[in-house]
Amino acid sequence: MSEKEWQGQSTDKKEGKDMAVLAKPINRITVIKKQESSNFVREFNDNKVTKEFLDSCKKAGRLFGKEK
Repeated sequence: MSEKEWQGQSTDKKEGKDMAVLAKPINRITVIKKQESSNFVREFNDNKVTKEFLDSCKKAGRLFGKEK
């Protein structure tokens, strides 16, 4: 579809026929060097989601009527 054709298209159709997928699968494996592994593990553990945060997310979800 050319640029001119795309500009004339409506994106508010309920059928979803003109929707685009914006996600792209990544088929790469992250490799961590031996020298950087301890730093990676430390940062990973520091950035873990806490139980308190998950509980607050569940409470907020209940307020908005979401179950998951």
